[in-house]
Amino acid sequence: MKLRIRKWPVLLIAGTFTVLFLCKNLIVDEYIINSSDSLPHYLYKRTHSLTDLSNQTYVLVCLRRNKSKTAYDLLSKLHPELFSHKSVCPAEVMPLIKRIAAKPHDQLVASGNHEIIVNSYELRGTAPHQTLQTFRFTGEVPDDRYLIYTPHPDSLDSRYFGFITKDEIIDTLTPVF
Repeated sequence: MKLRIRKWPVLLIAGTFTVLFLCKNLIVDEYIINSSDSLPHYLYKRTHSLTDLSNQTYVLVCLRRNKSKTAYDLLSKLHPELFSHKSVCPAEVMPLIKRIAAKPHDQLVASGNHEIIVNSYELRGTAPHQTLQTFRFTGEVPDDRYLIYTPHPDSLDSRYFGFITKDEIIDTLTPVF
């Protein structure tokens, strides 16, 4: 007696695993989910390009703990889901989605008391967190340095840890949803 195997269940299972593999390795690496309220969008597409690092560009940043230990520890307690992007940043490094507020050679005034002015334009929603020390700076943004922020008053950004370098910017992002 000849054993007869139906092909469609085998093809269905193989196709399902292929789709899951592609979703994990292509789609997940192409998109980043924002789980906080600090930005107006929840899904961002990675551009895989660092050519446009102008003001207001969305960027994916890997924040090292030594940048601001207090701010890092506070954010890791408030938003542990940020560490779910293991493929984006190495261990002990937090991925953040922010906007570039100031780039090299911009004029910056960060007074530490609700006020950040870039090229004579005041950024909105920059009230500092009550328990964190704020960044202070007046002058021209140095080469290879960027100030990042979001307009949300409780956002962890350059208000607390200061400038980031271009090496800390992993990718630029385009909002999807």
